[in-house]
Order: sequence, then C-alpha cells, then structure tokens
Amino acid sequence: SDPSHLQFYTPPVCDIIEHAKQISHCNIASVNSFPLCADFNCKAPEYMNEGLRLIYMMVRKGWWPQCSPDITKLLWEDHGNWHSALKKKAHILLECSNFLRHGVDIEGHTNNLAHPALSGLIIDFFYMGSNAIASIFPEVFEKEVPCAVVALTTTTLFFALDEMVMEGKEVSFKHDVYADVYIDLLRLMAECDTAPIHCAKTKVLHVEWANIGMNGSATSGTTTGFDVDLD
Repeated sequence: SDPSHLQFYTPPVCDIIEHAKQISHCNIASVNSFPLCADFNCKAPEYMNEGLRLIYMMVRKGWWPQCSPDITKLLWEDHGNWHSALKKKAHILLECSNFLRHGVDIEGHTNNLAHPALSGLIIDFFYMGSNAIASIFPEVFEKEVPCAVVALTTTTLFFALDEMVMEGKEVSFKHDVYADVYIDLLRLMAECDTAPIHCAKTKVLHVEWANIGMNGSATSGTTTGFDVDLD
C-alpha cells in the first residue's frame, strides 16, 4: 500500500520503473556518479519518461504526475542500493591496498590505475550478465570503459578499504565524503592524460577492458592522498 515501494505498482508500471532504474544506472556510471539528491530528483522524470518510451504501452492517465514524488524516492533509494551492490563486489575482489598501480611496463613506466582488482571489478559489475548496464547500453560502454566508471570503481575500492580500516564496520557511501575522492581521481586521470605515454597506456587499457567485458570473458577540494607516477 506504499507507493514508494515497487510492490505497489502493477506489472506494466514495474517494467517502466525497472527500465528507469537501468537508465539511471547508466547515467550514474558514465556521467555523474555522485549526484546531489536535488539534482537526481530533477533527472528522475527524464528516466521515467525514457522508460515509458522504451516500453511503449498505455498506462492510466495522470499516474506519473500523481505518483511522481514516490517513484522519485524509489529511484533515489535504488541509486543507493546500486552503489552498495558495487561495494560488495569491491569487497570480494579487494585483497590488498595497492589498487591504483600494477607494477611497471617493459620500459619501466608505472602502470597507473591498472591493478587487476580494478579491472576485475569494472568487468564483473558493469559488463558481466544480461542485466549489466554495458549489455543494456552498448553504445556507451562497448568501445572503451568510460573514465567516470574507472573513477567510480576506484572510489568504491577506496571506500571498501575505509571499511576494512574500521574493522569491518559499515561506512556510509556519503556524497559529501566520497564525491571529493571521485573528483580527485578524475583530476588524476586528466593529469595522466597530459603525459603522452601514460595517456596512450590508459586508452589501451580502457579499450581492452571493454573488449573483454563485451566478449563475456573474466579478468584475473579534499586531499585524498592519491597520486600517479608520470615516469
């Protein structure tokens, strides 16, 4: 009887909401991984309208304006659940804290943002399975892994490390804490791109990870302390 829960709605409307969730996940992964609640609420009608367009079926006239606040709340809570699902994958893959670098290449250049835990989590969460957003939105993910996905996944690993430091106690994936980590990582990735060697290495990695994922193969403000080696 609660319109902010999925069970309240008829199966056709549930299908629309599920499509809206998928569109939301794609936007979070490829554009803005830590939207403010107010900004997300403004985007929610777009997600629902696009979901309705994809389903292309008749629903009761006026149902969306009437239920808009409740469905928006439902989608916002799903956004948190989606982050939590990614976090669980990070815990499974994370074995050590050295998740930003992965040794050096044959010329001695550091492999920045190339740790197997990072690529493994990206492929496992974003690409594997028929419900993965890369399968649903291949036009966004098939050519290469978006930089926002790399930054979000690295932020999630950083978050999982925080929970390990807290001896397994759950830590909230808060916008005001981890958005700064995410933004700092995007800055570092842009810094890497200023060095032609590292820009080329990063491009190759992102294309390779996308190819592996699309082919269904598995792979073995605030200062955050992150750094990259432009050697």
